Amino acid sequence: MSALGESETLYEKGGWLYVKCIIANWSKPERYIHYWPIGVTMYDLGQRVGSTEEAQSRIGMKMTSRGNGVFLDEKFLGYRLREGGQTQPEWSETEAVPPPIQRGRKLVIAWREGRWFKETSKGWKRA
Repeated sequence: MSALGESETLYEKGGWLYVKCIIANWSKPERYIHYWPIGVTMYDLGQRVGSTEEAQSRIGMKMTSRGNGVFLDEKFLGYRLREGGQTQPEWSETEAVPPPIQRGRKLVIAWREGRWFKETSKGWKRA
């Protein structure tokens, strides 16, 4: 798990870049998605990496937090949130996490520690 959440990726909307952060709720089956503004446009990224195609290929890349609002993508290019560690998400969403599909014998399932678990004959296992 990373510093902010369970998953951070580079996201683009309306030509602007964001760090998309997904955080699971530990007590009920839902996750929160926050979009942290970087303050850089796709055009700026294209100039920085040499082409629009290369910039487009970075959208959806996993981001790694380096602390204080600084992130690295999978190719080690650095990004800084618009206001560093003080940046607030530009918008957030909440989405329900559906229970896993069960085939055959139906097992008891429960939401624990931010994920679904199933009760097997050997105890509780990740679903």
